[in-house]
Amino acid sequence: MFTFLFGLFLKFMIHLLFLIGISLNIFAFATRFVPTFNVYKLPANIVGCIALGFALYLQGQEDYKAKIAKQTTQLEAKLAQAQTESKKVNTQIETKFINQTKVIHEKGNDIIHEIQVESSKMDTDCKISPEVIDIHNKAALLSGDTK
Repeated sequence: MFTFLFGLFLKFMIHLLFLIGISLNIFAFATRFVPTFNVYKLPANIVGCIALGFALYLQGQEDYKAKIAKQTTQLEAKLAQAQTESKKVNTQIETKFINQTKVIHEKGNDIIHEIQVESSKMDTDCKISPEVIDIHNKAALLSGDTK
């Protein structure tokens, strides 16, 4: 509540300063036709220009703050949306990884079973049959080794 009142007061003061600057410049222009007030022409013009310039600067600063606040809320909304999408993608990746791990584990068990079946074909002379070489190659491809 206090920030709202302070912001409202600040905007009021900026607009009041702008009006004072415009009025002093109009007064400085009008005093050249009245010789009695001709003395106040230069100070009124200087103070009016300074007040007008400062009011425009402050108004620009307020507009910039509002623009940045709007962009911040938009980016926060995009970030929240990206985080929810990221959670969905992470669960999809996790399920794919689990499924791939199951497939590799099952293929590994199959190869181990084949090795146990083919171990009877291995002889004591260390001659390797083509079936054993084939099983070895399958195991190598399963682990990702392409040699």
